[in-house]
Amino acid sequence: MVKLKYFVVKKEHDAAIIANENLWRGVNEALITSKSYLWVNNNYTPKVIVKIFHTKTSIYVKFKVFEKKVRIKRINIGDEVWKDSCVEFFLNPFPQKSKEYFNIEINALGIPLVGVGENGDDEKRYYFNENEIDDWVIIPSIKTPIDGEIIGNHWTLHYKIPKLFFENYYGEKFNKVKGIANFYKCGDETEFVHFGAWNKVESPEPNFHQPKYFGEINFI
Repeated sequence: MVKLKYFVVKKEHDAAIIANENLWRGVNEALITSKSYLWVNNNYTPKVIVKIFHTKTSIYVKFKVFEKKVRIKRINIGDEVWKDSCVEFFLNPFPQKSKEYFNIEINALGIPLVGVGENGDDEKRYYFNENEIDDWVIIPSIKTPIDGEIIGNHWTLHYKIPKLFFENYYGEKFNKVKGIANFYKCGDETEFVHFGAWNKVESPEPNFHQPKYFGEINFI
């Protein structure tokens, strides 16, 4: 279970501050470790640190990925970013009201794919266009497409999502919400195919779209 800290701020943080390490001090971690990888036995298991907190109006997310080789080919919103070096946040903040959950998939360049629905069937999911998520703030440490080694031993991704995005969809307010979620690391077409999950997914084939395996995430 992840208990999200609530912060009272005078002004919602802008893009320059979201990636500042001082903002994230004291925020609890969720980890994807070598024991978190599933389905493929190739010893490629990059560690991922996930931090998340919320304010009155927004949800803030940080991924720190210890991965030296990165592949980024998708550069347009809505592309198949899971095939690149990618991190994902699946969330249903109101499971008592709805079975529909959001899949927020963002590659290392900060290119998002965002959908919602009850299961992973693309024909039954709704995918959001650029205009519908234009008030999101996404800050990647990698600024250009790459297929090879990066400088340093990790890359990061920070983003901010307005709570209204979820509240308008579900018709509910974030008031001490007890939701369900999972965090993932993947790369279906990277040098070493890999599938990592914070909360273990127990299925014979690769499939992150299984909310029955989501863990608890409490917006206290």
